[in-house]
Amino acid sequence: MSDAVVRIEKVVDEAYDTKTFVFEWDAEARPGQFVMVWVPGIDEIPMSLSGIGERSKSITVKAIGEATKALHRLTAGDALRIRGPYGNGFDLSSPGEKLIIGGGVGTAAVMPAIMATGADAIIAARSDKDIIFEDLAGRFSRNLRIATDDGSKGFHGNAVQLMREMASEKRYDCVLACGPEVMLYFTYKACQELGVKCQLSLERYMKCGAGACGCCVIDEYRVCKDGPVFDQDRISMLKEFGTSKRDACGRLVRFRRRRLAALFTGMGRPTNFFISFRHRTSSVGITQRLCDGLQIRIRGFDSLSRPHVFSTSWFDFQVSYYMNKIETYINTI
Repeated sequence: MSDAVVRIEKVVDEAYDTKTFVFEWDAEARPGQFVMVWVPGIDEIPMSLSGIGERSKSITVKAIGEATKALHRLTAGDALRIRGPYGNGFDLSSPGEKLIIGGGVGTAAVMPAIMATGADAIIAARSDKDIIFEDLAGRFSRNLRIATDDGSKGFHGNAVQLMREMASEKRYDCVLACGPEVMLYFTYKACQELGVKCQLSLERYMKCGAGACGCCVIDEYRVCKDGPVFDQDRISMLKEFGTSKRDACGRLVRFRRRRLAALFTGMGRPTNFFISFRHRTSSVGITQRLCDGLQIRIRGFDSLSRPHVFSTSWFDFQVSYYMNKIETYINTI
């Protein structure tokens, strides 16, 4: 572990809201590890290493909050204070065929694994504007596939849908993935169903990065120390995975897991039906046998992940779903 002030050598625009900062740092790092980056006067935040060369390292930052927006204002020659690397990375030593999945900015965390193995890979994003590292991953991966939610590029669907399609064409022994937790949750479920091992890089609120403060706990594990990469054996014991996380004060906050947007996971035979939900009607529930997943278009909204999706009295949801084996119970919030 090292604590150092480094100079930014190069800034690369990966997407309209995402930049990669390249700097010289001779610390030894493994694919999947992260560093703590100090933003003076604002915060210290964890960032996955998107490049782990012998002397050159990089982090990839999406401008979301105050700290990441401040990082976006830095240019070549500016200084960064970093400490790390921390955590357990991906285990690339196991034999067999690997499939590596990056969802959104989580693609940054799996790039060193793609570059080290040349394995088949999926880069998934909401649209073609959100895709990062396509060119670099394409130079190393033997078979790179792109998936976009809106179909603007590559496969029309999400990462888990495309994973199932690729797994039907080729036998994989292990899936490595990093991305939004809903993607990781259904990746794990799909791997269980397909009998494939997996290693997933989880995210939780971090303060120290060294396992001392306990802010990033998931069940009895500290994500910064015991993770961030967990294999299927440990994930199977995590009751909080896919259901809840802790906020900045350490309070347990449950996910809105029953949002329809959280159920995108597969493909099959399409059927249409309509569902009407009433806001705050807790007694209404719907049970359907869904497939590997479903696709949803919410009238009047351009984003399925917005937390206020149910904030108006009535909505009509046109749902095209694909019949298979997964039973999903959906309740209104």
